[in-house]
Amino acid sequence: MIYEIEIDVMGCKGRKGISPSGHLYCLSSFLENELKRIGLPVSSFVEIVIDFLSEKTASHSGYTISKVMTKSSRILDLWITTTEGSRRAFLVVSAFNDVTEVTLLEPFYFNQVMQKVLLHGSKLNMYEISMPFLYKFIVFETFDAFGKMSRIRYQGLISKEDYKYMVAVSEDERALVWKVDSTSLNLIGEISGLRDNVLRHLNL
Repeated sequence: MIYEIEIDVMGCKGRKGISPSGHLYCLSSFLENELKRIGLPVSSFVEIVIDFLSEKTASHSGYTISKVMTKSSRILDLWITTTEGSRRAFLVVSAFNDVTEVTLLEPFYFNQVMQKVLLHGSKLNMYEISMPFLYKFIVFETFDAFGKMSRIRYQGLISKEDYKYMVAVSEDERALVWKVDSTSLNLIGEISGLRDNVLRHLNL
């Protein structure tokens, strides 16, 4: 459990603190470094986790400001530990204009959240979806979500030099591109063609 937060657990190892609502929290070093990387305030993140646990819902979102993230989403496989046990959830942190949306969700709810992310990203020239490690579940669910919100004109693998790319292009000229085995996907808001044009647009 690399990315882990513990709530009200005594004797935990990692960065400890007290949340604004008075809960003891402890972050693993990997999670602490990731929050710094994406510019997400620890206090805001912890409160969103506590609300997620309190509501006992499949998905919960909170909002804050990140001075680091722009035109991108970052996704982590997160473990939340309390005195009642451990719970797995996905953490999706998305830059939406001037606001950062932080969503915690059960894996089965991922597709619906990703459709919202893609809908916003498709309005921009370029939007990146990244993860610290390759979670193939995220890649395939993202392509599935893209297919549900768009009429797909082309989907398949494209080879360029020694690399392969999985590409889906919609009838309204939006494209989702994944460099096979990489840890990020790129959503292009508008393209003028297929295949090489997609890759040229990404400067790949």
